[in-house]
Amino acid sequence: MPEYAALFDRALARLHLKDYDGAEADLDAAIKMRPNNPRAYGVATWVRTVTGEFNEAREAGLGGLNLDKTQVWIRVNLAHVYLREGRFEWARSIYLADGGRPEEGLKTRAQRALNDFAELRVHGVNDPNVTRMEEVLRQSMVSPPPPPPVAGTSP
Repeated sequence: MPEYAALFDRALARLHLKDYDGAEADLDAAIKMRPNNPRAYGVATWVRTVTGEFNEAREAGLGGLNLDKTQVWIRVNLAHVYLREGRFEWARSIYLADGGRPEEGLKTRAQRALNDFAELRVHGVNDPNVTRMEEVLRQSMVSPPPPPPVAGTSP
């Protein structure tokens, strides 16, 4: 039997090749091998969101967050599940929970989601909720205009 790292890497390669059944099988095996590692749960959330297995995707996302609540990327993947299920406001609240401040690196949750939406399209997901949310997130990222100048001060 392959080691955890080999299973995980193979699952990612299969996902890239759109071999979703193979990716799911490898992720399931990785989760059985290391049930306390949230990483495989997070990727399983993504794969199952792409394939439309929303109950399983939600379970995987919640399982990963149960193990480590700090994993913002898993939380964003869970928001994708909610979005695809039609729970628009639930997803929106997760995508915008950071108030536009970068988390885990240099990206906001909205930026992460917009990048993911492009990737979902690569995998054949053409969901009207995704298109609608894309517009909401783009609008949320528009910088407000600067305040008007105050008389007697120089810019």
